[in-house]
Amino acid sequence: MLFDKRELTITYDLKRQMLIRETLEKENINYVINPILMSWSLNRCQAEYKFYVKKSDYERAMYIIKYL
Repeated sequence: MLFDKRELTITYDLKRQMLIRETLEKENINYVINPILMSWSLNRCQAEYKFYVKKSDYERAMYIIKYL
């Protein structure tokens, strides 16, 4: 459930999404990713990745990913 979660960030870049995931995991911050497929063609897929963290972890998570 997302009731106790807060949106941390949105990215459209798969590499950035992976970097954020790895960083949050390394810092033991639980997260949820909500991927939304925006468009698709034969050679390209555009997706939006929304990251959510617990409200109590939000400030720490923002500080950690600020310069990624």
